[in-house]
Amino acid sequence: MTLTGSLEPPVRDGDNAVWEGDPMTLTDEQLRAAATGQHVRFCLNGVEFVIIRSEVFDKVKALLDSDHQELRMMLARSSEGNGWDEPGMEAYDSYPTNP
Repeated sequence: MTLTGSLEPPVRDGDNAVWEGDPMTLTDEQLRAAATGQHVRFCLNGVEFVIIRSEVFDKVKALLDSDHQELRMMLARSSEGNGWDEPGMEAYDSYPTNP
């Protein structure tokens, strides 16, 4: 399988970057690995790359792009539910500089 790729900046196409340039060829082993959900690492002109399936990328991108408001709310509820807001627990908010 041949993919297009280069070290030139990608051309924006909506939310996706489209790479133009010399074709890059993956081995059959690399293609099988990617098809089964494994990542594929390779180096091109001294730059390390990782190829992953698009659904894995979409999950990771969603985690990196989100503002984590829902996670913060879940952590706050968990802290309250476990008694971390009770009197005296503020002692755990600071740590000695020299143990």
